[in-house]
Amino acid sequence: MAAEPYNVDAEISGLCNTGLHASILTGVILRLMTGHFADAEHISDPELTRFIWDADPSESKILIVPVWQWATPGSQQRPAIVVKRNALRVQQLGLSDGEAVLSGPDLDSVPANATANCQVGMIGSHTVFAIATLAAQAERLGAEIATRLIQYANAIKSELGFHRCRVAEIGAINKLEESSETFVVPVTVAYKYVNAWTVWSEAPFLKRLVVETR
Repeated sequence: MAAEPYNVDAEISGLCNTGLHASILTGVILRLMTGHFADAEHISDPELTRFIWDADPSESKILIVPVWQWATPGSQQRPAIVVKRNALRVQQLGLSDGEAVLSGPDLDSVPANATANCQVGMIGSHTVFAIATLAAQAERLGAEIATRLIQYANAIKSELGFHRCRVAEIGAINKLEESSETFVVPVTVAYKYVNAWTVWSEAPFLKRLVVETR
């Protein structure tokens, strides 16, 4: 029996090509938020059901963008959800400048044709800003965002291979520095994952380095 045909042009997951990194979570959160606000039936707060997201910016009633696409608050009267990646910290898991050698020889003396598997911990967070011209609207939007992220935290953790992923804080409401008439509620998602790689040695390490000047 002949084998079933398959699509050789099928799109390969970005995780297979680039590995896990924090910017992937930016896209995940954006997709989660746009999917949630694309249908009024998904929105739990009845006061927010009129803010439906649309892929056409001119038709969308709510703006959902990464921070680098965020325009000046004065030009936006509709509510907005802005996603920002915060600092990412490398956690030492072992010796050798934080590189934990899981198997194989020491990294400083990998013989030719041998390998060493290594990993470091990566700890970071994303902040999702709920922005609106009314304080009560910003509070409701922040609560809606936090609820959705709490509900999906375990799914994100499982699908992306995070060691930890959770809503760490729902911040206090504040006025934006750029606009005294715009309010913001920050929702912070904290996570931890492992960056792993393999070192292949194609030749012995140099025993000495000779530098000559003429």
